Amino acid sequence: MKIKAKFLALIMAAVTCIGSAGYIAANAMEIGGTIDLDDDSEGVIIFKADISTANITFTDGTSYVHTGNEIRPKITVRRQKGIKDLVEGTQYTVEYFNNVEPGTATVAVTGTGQFKGTATATFVITHDFSITKVVEPTETTQGYTLHKCSVCEEEYRDNFVPKLNMSIKYQTQDIDDDTYGIRALLIVDAEDAEVVNSATAYLDLGKEGKTDSVNISKAYTSVRANGKSVSAGEGKVFLIAKFMGIPKDCDYIAACFNCGGIETNRVLIDNSISVS
Repeated sequence: MKIKAKFLALIMAAVTCIGSAGYIAANAMEIGGTIDLDDDSEGVIIFKADISTANITFTDGTSYVHTGNEIRPKITVRRQKGIKDLVEGTQYTVEYFNNVEPGTATVAVTGTGQFKGTATATFVITHDFSITKVVEPTETTQGYTLHKCSVCEEEYRDNFVPKLNMSIKYQTQDIDDDTYGIRALLIVDAEDAEVVNSATAYLDLGKEGKTDSVNISKAYTSVRANGKSVSAGEGKVFLIAKFMGIPKDCDYIAACFNCGGIETNRVLIDNSISVS
């Protein structure tokens, strides 16, 4: 649609506003030429709504398991509450970054058509540690559980309850010529012990079998042994289990604690070690 500039000038000249001095005519302007209102060239302003602050929602949550391939979660994009979701392809485009390997991935949506700007959101890719293998302890090594990712074979091992910092000391007590008693002392973080309602422990005596479980209902910040006080350490406590009638000729003894329903791996006992 073309409109003669001369006609535009007549319209502008007719526009007046009321000021303190009465009617004021519009300023004079250059007259001549033709403007094409359908032209999308420089100087023609096209309004585009900004979506850089749009809310991106992941349809299936923000955590996904590693597959070895690109992970492209389904999303919805909404500019503000109460306005319907934007349409992918006609109103925005989607790009994914760092979306193959485990870690933090990013999705970016960029406005297109009548929209502009870019909004981002992140999601997490985790290893698929579904392959587990329990490695039994021997007379000289401690057992552990091996966890391996089924996709990339990334692995880690844990010896104890996850997030529970443990070490064990032992005290032996002679009962008679053939047997003795053993106190197994498990050192744990006090804040972890506070959330454990109950604990049990047993000894694995190798060929001799396993002892009955001993219930543990109290934690101690320190103990006395060999005539002296022994502290569990700052922010730590002792869980103590006492076993009687253990054969002295056992060549294999391992302790196992069960804290809050989660069993630790067995930890070998060296009979010569005492709390000191």
